[in-house]
Amino acid sequence: KVCHSCGCRFAKIYPKELFRDEIIKSPEYLKILDDAKKPSLAKDFLAYAFICTMGKDFKEAYEFQLYAAWVCDDHNLEPEAIECRKQACLSIKKSQSYPHGFVNNETSGVVLVDILRRAKEFNECQDLIKHLEKIIQGSKIENEDIIESIIDI
Repeated sequence: KVCHSCGCRFAKIYPKELFRDEIIKSPEYLKILDDAKKPSLAKDFLAYAFICTMGKDFKEAYEFQLYAAWVCDDHNLEPEAIECRKQACLSIKKSQSYPHGFVNNETSGVVLVDILRRAKEFNECQDLIKHLEKIIQGSKIENEDIIESIIDI
């Protein structure tokens, strides 16, 4: 269902109190909706992610920013996809659980490494890989298995 105030397609699934005028009429929100470079579905995802961010729901924001990146990928819009992934990385960092809580196992760590890699954040990607290596020391998983998992993504 589309919100009549702002045009966002996710108004029905998020708390109404976050759809305040100061959010949906803010320059940041309107800029997302007016972005001519991104497909409309990507803009919808990013608008919803912005509302999530205002509600401090960074996990939900990160997921929808990543969805927007995938839409941009589908339209061969690499710079826009990178921008969406960088926003997703920022949302992850804003969450209280980053880096140790978010990356609490090899799987979530590999996912974040892939987001960073595809966002061309190579230095941070390397730092996270070093962090993951410390987590898995003593576990049954070998470094080669992690590298293979990253390559397979």
